[in-house]
Amino acid sequence: MKKKLLKSLLIGCLLNISNSAIAGIINFNADKSYFRLDKIETIGFILDGPTKEGEIGLAWLGLDRPDFDNNAFTGQNGRVITSANTSSTSGFTLTTDNSDLFSLESFQSANGYANDDNPVSSLSLIGKLFDGSVITEDFSKTGKIKLSPEWDKLVSVEFIAYGDNNRAFWDSIRYERIAAPAVVSEPSTIAIFTLCLLGLMTRKFKRKS
Repeated sequence: MKKKLLKSLLIGCLLNISNSAIAGIINFNADKSYFRLDKIETIGFILDGPTKEGEIGLAWLGLDRPDFDNNAFTGQNGRVITSANTSSTSGFTLTTDNSDLFSLESFQSANGYANDDNPVSSLSLIGKLFDGSVITEDFSKTGKIKLSPEWDKLVSVEFIAYGDNNRAFWDSIRYERIAAPAVVSEPSTIAIFTLCLLGLMTRKFKRKS
């Protein structure tokens, strides 16, 4: 009984410093096309355009225009479009709009040119983790791409499409947003557990009396 009570008290204390997570999907619907943007802001996230040669924008595909890559996209009407212009890479960097971390589950991509001109030859993702380490993953083709569980507790992710003068479409980014860990100093941590133990001892003395 005492062990169960102590466990309950400790769990209650830990809940005060635990993180919450919210899952969702980023779709880029648009009423018209926008090109040469510095960044794109959506609910809770920011897409920064490339710092080198290239462009980022929003492409409106029209109500009746079919999707690319055998209906790979699940979003409607809009896509993020990245253009390499005179270089061989295009892309963007994804971050949250505050200090929150996030994980990625999947995303969708396609060649953005009609008639397969200047196709995207391959893709790469480069992620920066909360501890400063870096994770990378390469993909040999576009389409719906599911990521491994290692894409967790991310600070930022760079999406890169390769191919001379390529133009790439991106959409349907599935994520889980994680509240930034609370910074708790060591004295504060000790104080929390001390209060928990005092609560346990108080209850014990009340039972004896």
